[in-house]
Amino acid sequence: MSNGRFAWAAATKAAKEWSPQAIDWQPAQKVIPVQTSKPLGLEKLMDFVSGMLEAQADEYGWEPWRVEEDEEKFFTYLYDVTADRREAPFLLGCKHALETGAPSSQPLLSETVCKAFLNVSLPRLVDLCDPRYEDGYQYVVVMYHDNGLFANVLQLLDALLVAKPGATILVDWQRRGNDGHFQYGPVGFDLFGHLFQQ
Repeated sequence: MSNGRFAWAAATKAAKEWSPQAIDWQPAQKVIPVQTSKPLGLEKLMDFVSGMLEAQADEYGWEPWRVEEDEEKFFTYLYDVTADRREAPFLLGCKHALETGAPSSQPLLSETVCKAFLNVSLPRLVDLCDPRYEDGYQYVVVMYHDNGLFANVLQLLDALLVAKPGATILVDWQRRGNDGHFQYGPVGFDLFGHLFQQ
């Protein structure tokens, strides 16, 4: 700032002198080594959502065996997660959200955090990270969500964190046209390609 005004000349000079630096992306486990394979006790997270799973079964008319199968699959997966697994930081964040949001006196917050974990996060983590199923994919498709740009960048970073090593991440950020928030470019515009591949 110069006399309360922005110094455009200095900013322009700094921008011209700036050069991008190569980033040596490393897996989180290499940057922050975890020394333990201790179980995290995450199976207790099912206590927050088992009632909701049963309520959804009643609402949608699911057979009882389906609820039991889902509870067994989720419980076993969470029981086996150790601190050295790639999805552990994500699940610890979910644990914090459930422990603070589920007991909230605000019903909408409590319901939202439990539904998001049960219907979105947990099934995707089982698909992508559970050793029983992770051999079943080579690609992960990350489609845009009708949110702002950086929410979608975070979603992509989540996919990079939890996808198995060697899986290819495919990004589909082409507008479909009925978006309330993701309004970058005309219908069919490939925002990801425009920003990061050109």
